[in-house]
Amino acid sequence: MFLTKKAAAVLSVILSAPFFIFLSFTAQALTLQNPVNSYPYYEEKVVYEDKETGIFLSGTLTAPSKEGGFAAVILVSGAKSLDSNQEERNRSLFLALADHLTRAGFAVLRYDAYKPLLSGQMPAADLTEGAQTALQFLHSRKEIDKNKIGFLGHSDGANAVISAIAEPQCQKSAQAQFMVLLAPAGISGDKILLSSAKLTGDARLKVQKQERAQEKAKAKEQKKNKQIKAQMKTKAQEKAKEKAYEQFFGISKKSLKAEQKIDKGAYKILIKSEDLPSAKTELNDYLRNSYRKLTPPPAGVGEIDFMRVSLNRFYNKQTFDFVKYDPSGCLKKIKIPVFALWGQKDLQIAPLENFKAFKKAFKKNGSKNTTLKIYEDLNHTFQKTVTGLSSKDNAEQEPVNPEVLEDITQWINKQTSSVL
Repeated sequence: MFLTKKAAAVLSVILSAPFFIFLSFTAQALTLQNPVNSYPYYEEKVVYEDKETGIFLSGTLTAPSKEGGFAAVILVSGAKSLDSNQEERNRSLFLALADHLTRAGFAVLRYDAYKPLLSGQMPAADLTEGAQTALQFLHSRKEIDKNKIGFLGHSDGANAVISAIAEPQCQKSAQAQFMVLLAPAGISGDKILLSSAKLTGDARLKVQKQERAQEKAKAKEQKKNKQIKAQMKTKAQEKAKEKAYEQFFGISKKSLKAEQKIDKGAYKILIKSEDLPSAKTELNDYLRNSYRKLTPPPAGVGEIDFMRVSLNRFYNKQTFDFVKYDPSGCLKKIKIPVFALWGQKDLQIAPLENFKAFKKAFKKNGSKNTTLKIYEDLNHTFQKTVTGLSSKDNAEQEPVNPEVLEDITQWINKQTSSVL
């Protein structure tokens, strides 16, 4: 199944998953990759039209200078709530990428895919069409070498790039020569959601275990010093306290396993249903029966609350389209050079599973010029991390790891240098 308008929000559904994590960044690290004017290169605010919809889109074009035939990179974001810089929590992922690539000699276009100019409505074009429209626009610019244009997409933007290259109905006269994919999905939507929940749950369990070990060590030390002798509990009381703590504030392997089982069953119902309304009755019955089988039921969560929260998660068009999405068909059609990379501690797009899926797909289609890499201790936004959990981690380095930036730059330079 290909990524069409039906699945325009391809990976953004992860944003609504139970354990989706936004990563926080320290102000000190951000100063290194949040460049401010004035830049040592040419910058222009641009407006261009999607010919098929008549909607005008806005963005920023940077280049080493105003004149010249530069190789160019189109940055494709999938985060609907972010602007062309992907500005979030005092860091700007795409601004950092654009700045680095422009300083390295490339022209870079980044655009507001979800903020049409001179229009009160959202653009009819989905992510895939938006990428193709941006490509058309660069082909019209005299300072751009039309034989050296490629894409760089992040997360669902990366999969939009794959579709823009692979789908016949999305092909226009303009063509791209290469693509860089940051945290792309190579497995089906339901598997992405299940693996993301498991990775995040495992990370939380690990942190929880460490915190409890620290608490016990502290209590042991206090006991030695006879500072809290009057507060000591019996073993039975301690066990009851730990169980209550786990139900209200923590998680367990058992609860994670139960949640995974419920999720998997709900996704199966959505996948086999022809449309969303036809899934409602079966989904309702399934979730109600699942709650009644929970032993013990979640503390403080009644059946009504459970049903309301669960239906909000599963019964929506975004989730329905996403679980049916499978990028394997598009991947088999990719023939241009590809550099796909993942962070080893990405909790949203399981790195190893998707790495293997890409490797398998490219082996089948005979692609030769492909580079796949997993970066140790980096998260979904290629930032250094210890746990991958925003609530437990602070940024240790720049929003984009320097090694990643340099690898991307060298790889693109190699692709464009080989084109006459």
